[in-house]
Amino acid sequence: LLRTQLLTTQLLKIQLLRTELLKIQLLRIQGLKNLLLRTQLLTTQLLKIQLLRTELLKIQLLRIQGLKNLLLRTQLLLGKQLSKTQLLRRKLLKRQLSRTQVLKI
Repeated sequence: LLRTQLLTTQLLKIQLLRTELLKIQLLRIQGLKNLLLRTQLLTTQLLKIQLLRTELLKIQLLRIQGLKNLLLRTQLLLGKQLSKTQLLRRKLLKRQLSRTQVLKI
């Protein structure tokens, strides 16, 4: 009877140790699960930041393209203005030459 009680006690201790080990393993698994969830959250936030950066770059590119177009239009208008000015100068020079020739005669 004493042997049986001793064996039963030892079996109960072993069972308690197994239960404690299972509790520890469960806590470890829960910790890993929490770590995974935090990692997923951080990854999601990083992806959102990356998307925002991409959108910002798109906006900056559009802005640069708009400025480039504005510059090209300005250059075109200045070119036209210069052409008009050069034409007027030529006309004035021709008139002056015509007057001088008339005066010489």
